[in-house]
Amino acid sequence: MICLSSLFAQTESVKSFYDRYTNQDKVSDYTVNGWLLKVASEYSDDADASKVLEKITQLRILIMDDGNPISSHEYKDFMKVLRKDSFKELIKIKDKEVDVDFFIREEGQHITNVLMLVNEKDGFVLISLEGLLKMEDLKNLNLDIEGGEHFEAVGKKLDRA
Repeated sequence: MICLSSLFAQTESVKSFYDRYTNQDKVSDYTVNGWLLKVASEYSDDADASKVLEKITQLRILIMDDGNPISSHEYKDFMKVLRKDSFKELIKIKDKEVDVDFFIREEGQHITNVLMLVNEKDGFVLISLEGLLKMEDLKNLNLDIEGGEHFEAVGKKLDRA
């Protein structure tokens, strides 16, 4: 039997990363619990998006928009720790000045964690979703938050797969 509390718990590596940066100047940390997302889903005009919102148990966003205190070395170390923590890289987007990395963590048939990291010279965004999702759900995810536009790349990539 799968322990549901462990499925929805933020992994220690992700929690540690948030804890390290959340109290620094010019860093914003937002946490939205699943019950609020369920309420929001009732007001969505998009039925597919509503179904996805209902499956999310927590959304957490870390934004550093006035400089990026994370060194290249720290970023690479975090990537290594994520892989050791059973996260799989789903998509990597490298643009001129921006790196976007998507990771998922699976338990059985479900995706329990989705991470999106936007790393650029002047800022950094980490978005963490927890819940019981399917790959199809990622196609229908449309987040109207800073960095959320990068989730469109997931849907496009999965449509081609």
